[in-house]
Amino acid sequence: MVGNLYYDSKKEEWISAHCDIAGNERADFLAKKGALVMQRPTGISTYNSLRLFSNMAFKYNFKIKVAEMSKDQLWAILNENPFWDPGASRKPAVPHFRLLTGHDCLRSHRYRIGIAESPDCTLCDSGPSTITEHLSVCPALISLNSTVEKHWRARALMTQMLL
Repeated sequence: MVGNLYYDSKKEEWISAHCDIAGNERADFLAKKGALVMQRPTGISTYNSLRLFSNMAFKYNFKIKVAEMSKDQLWAILNENPFWDPGASRKPAVPHFRLLTGHDCLRSHRYRIGIAESPDCTLCDSGPSTITEHLSVCPALISLNSTVEKHWRARALMTQMLL
């Protein structure tokens, strides 16, 4: 039998999920969906397998509840399609999240509670400092290229101004 396999012209090959081969995307989708299907245990289960099974069920239900609760929030888009790699460092993720959700608006917050004179940018006094569009036109940050670099440079300059 091994001799017959040697001369067989068929071979198995691993294909990555996103390579535009007909049917491969669908097969990948069905495989991921099938991995989440709860299966009835066929025999006696060990403690470890029960723990893994319950953790998987909890995480799946938790993801559904979080997506449901956050559907009307500004940051709900992060549940479906994060625009940075979740495995990457926090340095690019933090400014994107802050600018998307408006959580980087200390000057605006200080203006609302009466501590700051205006909600405008501390560096150039021309517009709200938390808007992505303002980062691209702020004269203090014009030499930098990416939004991430501009965000962190603005934070550093504002910190120096407060000291």
